[in-house]
Amino acid sequence: MLLVALGRRLRGTPPPLASRAPAPLLAGGAAALFAAPWYALMALVFVPWPEPPALWIPVTAALVWAALTLAVARRWSRAAAWGARHDAAVASGVAIVCGAAGYLGAAAWPRQDLVFKVVLDVLALAGLVVLARRVSGDHAPAA
Repeated sequence: MLLVALGRRLRGTPPPLASRAPAPLLAGGAAALFAAPWYALMALVFVPWPEPPALWIPVTAALVWAALTLAVARRWSRAAAWGARHDAAVASGVAIVCGAAGYLGAAAWPRQDLVFKVVLDVLALAGLVVLARRVSGDHAPAA
């Protein structure tokens, strides 16, 4: 986030495009879909594989997926109607995927680790609810 803020400050905000922004719910859902495959990469590291794929396959797939994600995010976020509600929806979609995907290996965790994760996830969801309430009436583009 700090690098994004620094990049915007140094380069300036690009002019908005004439294209239409998707509905915030669609943008959040798309962000969740774009975030989910990154956990497949983690499975390559943390899950024992009898025959792991050649390194170039996941690296190439990750680079292509990152480029596609950035292209879609850049196009949508430059639409004139993109606003704080869109930002909040995208952040929520990604945060929910990150929280949910964290449970994939939870069966092997000690109980206290699982309890702590549940507590943190509840706090994160509460924060997302607060964020949603703050931006619910905001229809202006994000600054």
